[in-house]
Amino acid sequence: MNLATKTKKHSSHRQSARLSAEYVAVVTVLVAERKKTGVGQIELSNRLDKPQSYVAKIETGNRRIDVAELLAICDALELDPHELIDKLRRAIRKASH
Repeated sequence: MNLATKTKKHSSHRQSARLSAEYVAVVTVLVAERKKTGVGQIELSNRLDKPQSYVAKIETGNRRIDVAELLAICDALELDPHELIDKLRRAIRKASH
């Protein structure tokens, strides 16, 4: 079950109800990019020197991230931050229309 489905299915759940369509789009892009690189949650958490629950909470929308954390994720996944921001911008625009 992806985050968008979870948000729709469990809209009475407090955290899911607070997620905007735009933030769901952000998380969806982050998960897709992680999977595209072939890196699992555990491997990403190891690269970030964080527990696996840190990545899981980000990917389920239970934890928001700041710019420094986004850049750390880019580094850990060897993603170009500019390209990721462009993808995030497109996903947010699409979600808000």
